Amino acid sequence: MRSLKIWAFTIAFVCLLVGTGLGLPLPATVARAQTALPQDIGSDAALAPLMQPQGPVLLTVQGALAVSNAVASSVGDAPPLRQARFDDQMLAEMPRNSFSTSTIWTRGVIEFEGVDLLTLMNRLGVTEGRLRIRAINDYIAEIPVDELRPGSPLLADRRDGQPMSIREKGPLWLVYPYDSLPEYRNEVAYARSVWQVDRIEVLP
Repeated sequence: MRSLKIWAFTIAFVCLLVGTGLGLPLPATVARAQTALPQDIGSDAALAPLMQPQGPVLLTVQGALAVSNAVASSVGDAPPLRQARFDDQMLAEMPRNSFSTSTIWTRGVIEFEGVDLLTLMNRLGVTEGRLRIRAINDYIAEIPVDELRPGSPLLADRRDGQPMSIREKGPLWLVYPYDSLPEYRNEVAYARSVWQVDRIEVLP
């Protein structure tokens, strides 16, 4: 019996090799394995379950999220709001981006590193609406989701390689590559460059 199974497996394997060489269709499972590509942002990989923060929460994203790790209490008959809470380690493990630029609030050129807002929203399954960026002092700026671009704005958590203190406009500062892209050297981009970010609300 065992020899028959081995013989059957050998025949199937040879047929597979011959079929591949002749350009014949492969079995579905084999075809999927051969054509699988790395999953991009916005695919199922981006919507994998979100771990729980183990350290102090630096950022809370709230609203119509496809992925979350907490629920906010609701008021009245309103449904509970889904939340995604991130600590420093969770942000550090996401795809990172960086650029060097000067700003109108600081001296010299600074290297900023962090997670760009488009990557963060794709991770949470947010593809439309508006983002209300809120600072710890309740300063607010809004950004349409369709204006997000790869790499900008950047939710920076490192300044010249070091974490940013509150005094240094941290721990999270939403910045644009002002020097390299002139379209960000205007009052709209400056008003959206929120420092000391601690909350993002996803609005319709």
